[in-house]
Amino acid sequence: MSRYKPRELLNFAVKAFHSRNDNDLSIGQLKARTEFVKTFNNLKRNNGKSIEHKQVASIQGDMGYLMNCLDRFFFFGCLMSQMKLEATMNTMFEKDPSTGKRWESDTTLSIEDDKLFVKVRLNLGQNKPYNLQILLGRLVHEIVHAWYLYFSCTCEYCERDLLNTTGHPSDQHGPLYLMLHRLLVTEIRRWDATLEDFLADDCPGGKVSRSAKKSFDYFMADLGKDEKEKYNRLRSYNFGAQLFVRLTDDGKVKVRPELKHKQLNMEDTLRGRSLREKELMEDKENYLKPEEENYEEENYQDKYPEIEEEMSEAKYLIDEEEMSEDLGKGLKRARKQYYTYLPSPRSDIEQSGQEGMLLDLRSPSSFLSFYQ
Repeated sequence: MSRYKPRELLNFAVKAFHSRNDNDLSIGQLKARTEFVKTFNNLKRNNGKSIEHKQVASIQGDMGYLMNCLDRFFFFGCLMSQMKLEATMNTMFEKDPSTGKRWESDTTLSIEDDKLFVKVRLNLGQNKPYNLQILLGRLVHEIVHAWYLYFSCTCEYCERDLLNTTGHPSDQHGPLYLMLHRLLVTEIRRWDATLEDFLADDCPGGKVSRSAKKSFDYFMADLGKDEKEKYNRLRSYNFGAQLFVRLTDDGKVKVRPELKHKQLNMEDTLRGRSLREKELMEDKENYLKPEEENYEEENYQDKYPEIEEEMSEAKYLIDEEEMSEDLGKGLKRARKQYYTYLPSPRSDIEQSGQEGMLLDLRSPSSFLSFYQ
């Protein structure tokens, strides 16, 4: 499994979707977005209905499909083969220290059959009404955790800088988490009119998640001195004004235009190179094709009815000419036989004469005189 610096993971994901026109999205992204919106609108009819135990498996399948669409649009489909989603009704999660309330979902690394994967648990709640917006909000929250948790580098340098990237392991709501989560919310709101108010209470306007930011701030304030010394000090959000993606002091995310346009320029170059290579292959195939002459028999009778009679006469003349050629060949064969049989006894010449009669020569004498 490859590991990347958290900042690289942020830039890698953002430049593939942020503020892109449809023409600049891949076919896979467009398909994932269409399927997501269609499924979301179909599931809205369940809003307000009470969730029963027998529905858990069905809801888990629906949420898994929506998460698959999110993964294909935002993360290139890299997560689904490494992630398992589990929906439950009575799981007791840890409490959020900033609110005292229990989390309704979580994401952890697990090992099964010697394989590392991300496990996402989603609590549907006991006797709670179905609320698609809330469930979708939890999915988006957890898929960002999954992206960083599975692919982030765990070297000593990256571990020491966690407070400035993905956050302390006990919290995981650091600045890079807040930025990526907010950009996903911004993009999802563009997809359909029914999603324009997605997470409007938690992410008002252009600001990052209030609940996640509150959790991070509370954790940092409660972090002991000895624990703080294990990590680099928390830097000001404005320290990296030249970074491609940064968090402002008022809780908004800024993305430098160069991040997207450098990526688009590279994609245009690769696309142009690919088209040229394809064109070259087609030209080579055409060049190496065997040269064949194709003759098409034209129906002059239908195309030019006024010359039908002339064509029939021409065909008659051609047939006579072919007959003359056949006769000439026969005469040559007879001449050869004449010279062959000339020294032979008369019976042989008479035999030759009989053969000559086949060429309409009535007697051996007429056969001989024919060549004089």
